[in-house]
Amino acid sequence: CNTKFLIANALKSWVMVFGPLPVPLPTLYLGDDALQYTDRTTYVGLTFQSTARDIFAEHYTVKAAKARQCAHAILGVNRLVGSLPPKEGRMLYMARVDPHLISGCEVVLDVMSKHVGLLETVQLQFLRRLLRINGRSLIAPLFTELNIVPVRYRRVMLALGYLQYVI
Repeated sequence: CNTKFLIANALKSWVMVFGPLPVPLPTLYLGDDALQYTDRTTYVGLTFQSTARDIFAEHYTVKAAKARQCAHAILGVNRLVGSLPPKEGRMLYMARVDPHLISGCEVVLDVMSKHVGLLETVQLQFLRRLLRINGRSLIAPLFTELNIVPVRYRRVMLALGYLQYVI
């Protein structure tokens, strides 16, 4: 850090142990300040959790909640301005909801179906409400009518695109 003129700050630094904790837990220092241990933190928009089997499990939960919050805000416009046309709803979806659903997909590969299921649920609920379709309707027409790729496939395509870029 000194040769690159960077200043390390103990207040903004944590220690995270993946796997079993050592006994006794060592105290690590940055300069004269002791670093704190944590079991979860967010770095560059990705939430890591060292106590879960999938270290990104919390990331999926957080992003699904944020996407759901944006979706409710968009669909709440109906009360103020009347019905939201599908074309404008798709534009708002792609601008506000989709970024949360695809967040980190280039580096966080979907290894557990239940985590991607959280994101899919948000996507399906939004599309059904936008088109005013019953919750037990067919899924395929939702995507064909709005020209939207299902989130599971979109995340895979973006990850493969990033892999191609890296190679």
